[in-house]
Amino acid sequence: MKRGNGSGVPERPTTTTLTIKSTYVDLVGRVVLLAHRKVDTVLLRPFFCLSLVALTAAAPAPEKASPFLGTWELDLSRMPATYGPAPKRVTYRFEAIGGAKWRTVVDVTAPDDSVRHMVVDHARDGSAAPGAADTSEADSAAFLSPTPDTLVMSLAKNRTLGSVRVYQVAADGRTMTETAASVNGDGAPFVRMFHYKRLR
Repeated sequence: MKRGNGSGVPERPTTTTLTIKSTYVDLVGRVVLLAHRKVDTVLLRPFFCLSLVALTAAAPAPEKASPFLGTWELDLSRMPATYGPAPKRVTYRFEAIGGAKWRTVVDVTAPDDSVRHMVVDHARDGSAAPGAADTSEADSAAFLSPTPDTLVMSLAKNRTLGSVRVYQVAADGRTMTETAASVNGDGAPFVRMFHYKRLR
């Protein structure tokens, strides 16, 4: 039974009483809301994790620069004994030119300081590409890279195979070898290895 004021009329709630009730209701509401939020967070956490994993898997990994890119110089102190008179200087330059293509530039300086400048823009999918500048040795070439540190080059002249070269970069990226296979003037096959040092 409610307490009266002596006149039989129930007492009106005071302002303090109303404030306490309002505060209580507000606190209860906040507790309920926080509980719902906690439940939602716990339930949705796996979905957030799965979404993050999916986004990470969908993002393409940045392509690592090839160890071949740069300029290489032939080590004349390690020439094959069967090569004959050595050139004065040989440099290879590999550069990316966009569209998944490379430009390979070879400069061979003879003892008389004349230079054979050979250029070919190519993909690394085994397809033929025309040579430019000096084409005395080859007028087309095909390149294939079976592994990141290996590059195979096939040279042709007038639609006839000239030679096949395999280039490999050392694990430290500072040296490169060239293994060249062809035939000599008598038609006998040979394989020679050349060594290069990175210039830049």
